[in-house]
Amino acid sequence: MSLRSAWWHMPLNCGYAPDLSDVKVDAVDWGIFKRQMGEQLHISDDALHVHAGMAILILVALLLRRPPWNWRPLLTVAVIEAINEIYDMRSLGIRPNNETAFPDSIHDFVLTMLWPVVIAATWPLFRRFLDKR
Repeated sequence: MSLRSAWWHMPLNCGYAPDLSDVKVDAVDWGIFKRQMGEQLHISDDALHVHAGMAILILVALLLRRPPWNWRPLLTVAVIEAINEIYDMRSLGIRPNNETAFPDSIHDFVLTMLWPVVIAATWPLFRRFLDKR
């Protein structure tokens, strides 16, 4: 059995991973965390979404050992951002003027996915161009 396929055979309390059974993350705490991260980094919420999309794409590509333009890292960014926006919509709910948070969530989703999609769409074309030279 290779090391790569053996990681799931390890017991959960073997000291390799922290015990996260007591950790609870709800939508309010996640929102506070994101706001504090933006304040600490001195960037807007929109810029935070753009940077998070790129960081997640690169991190997932490294973890999966796939190129960033592969569909797997791109799909992972989309799923993580969708979960984030579901948390945001649950925490914001209905606003006083009876508008939902859905338009803001679509805006955030587009900002997060913009550069990962551009990379996934254009990089293979760029590589083909370089191979022809």
